[in-house]
Amino acid sequence: IKQTYFIAYGGSVPAVGTYYYGLKSMENVSVGELAKWRFNLTTNYDFTQAWLKGFNVGGGIRYQSATVIGYPPGGDPSGPPPYSPDLSKPYYGPTETYFDAWIGYRRKISKHITWNIQLNAQNLGKGDYLIPVSLQGPINGVSSPAAYRIGPTQVFTLTNRFEF
Repeated sequence: IKQTYFIAYGGSVPAVGTYYYGLKSMENVSVGELAKWRFNLTTNYDFTQAWLKGFNVGGGIRYQSATVIGYPPGGDPSGPPPYSPDLSKPYYGPTETYFDAWIGYRRKISKHITWNIQLNAQNLGKGDYLIPVSLQGPINGVSSPAAYRIGPTQVFTLTNRFEF
């Protein structure tokens, strides 16, 4: 075990308490990819009179605040590694807002059978795009995303349902 430790650290021993200090400095710091705020709002209206009887329309909005994607390196770059991250200056990814809408129709087709049809649109107006999830350290003084996830795109679904 002792030999492996010295190989991993280039034959030198880090100062006592270095790792403990690193862990203590991360207390009360935002965790990556965890939004501080999130809300969903959904509404639906059923028409019950006149020629619109049986129709329903609705919509929704989903919001998520910006998430931490990384921290810049701290310390003296001319000094020896490792460099601890500067936890007081987080880099944030984008906020995310999505809109949904639907229209449907419901009708009794017999005494015991009701037919429902509904067209749903999710993530209205969203095309192909990527959302950064982590950060790579500065190269020539500029930090850039290191990894991405695929953002949800616009999707349409048509459902038919029979209740009996």
